[in-house]
Amino acid sequence: MNNEISLADRRQHSRIELTELPLAAINGENDNLAVRAQVLDISLGGARVRIDRALDPARRTVEILIDGIKTVAEVVWRSPTELGLRYLEQAGDAAVVIFEQILTREFSRNIHATA
Repeated sequence: MNNEISLADRRQHSRIELTELPLAAINGENDNLAVRAQVLDISLGGARVRIDRALDPARRTVEILIDGIKTVAEVVWRSPTELGLRYLEQAGDAAVVIFEQILTREFSRNIHATA
């Protein structure tokens, strides 16, 4: 029996892969150096984003602006081109609004594509 638990099994929220990738801006807290990003998938607990340039490796917390809504997230993993973000507790309401807007847009697009 395999005792390893996959990352997907440890997540509290299901992720939704997006067909249209919303643009986002990521700032280190208290600085104005924005990194452009595309949201690849999203959940109520976090997001995976593709970044246009590397983020300072020391940066553990970022502000992310998606669809005009700003929230704070922890960088839980990174690669040269992607970040895994977990929204921080105080970001709860903003995270729900972001998730609802993106989910509504995805649902509308899928209904129109099948009609």
